[in-house]
Amino acid sequence: MDADRREQAVRARLEDLTGGEPSGPERALLGRMIGNFRSATPGGLDRLGELLRGGTSAEVRDHAHRLSGAASNLGAAALAEVLAGVEQDAQRGVLPDPDFVLGRLSAEFTQLDAVLEVVAGELAR
Repeated sequence: MDADRREQAVRARLEDLTGGEPSGPERALLGRMIGNFRSATPGGLDRLGELLRGGTSAEVRDHAHRLSGAASNLGAAALAEVLAGVEQDAQRGVLPDPDFVLGRLSAEFTQLDAVLEVVAGELAR
């Protein structure tokens, strides 16, 4: 997914959450949501890597599900899609290659984080 489509997806989701132009308190809430996601996701991805290397399928499934849900809540469709794939694989008892999956997730989060930084900055104005 390119940067423009990534940004459009995030903005569309935030608009869905607020019903259009967010009020001051809504802007603050969205900013906190984005900030929490940006700060928690790297650790969450690290934990997923640990689980892929030494956890159970159920642990991987549950953790990937939580991360995918958080990404979906902000319109981060590409990140959520990769995580949903990990969840589905784990549901079938198959754990994907950690290095491959974490590389994809890291690359996607890096690109998404740049978009979220811009959006959060706009919400703070």
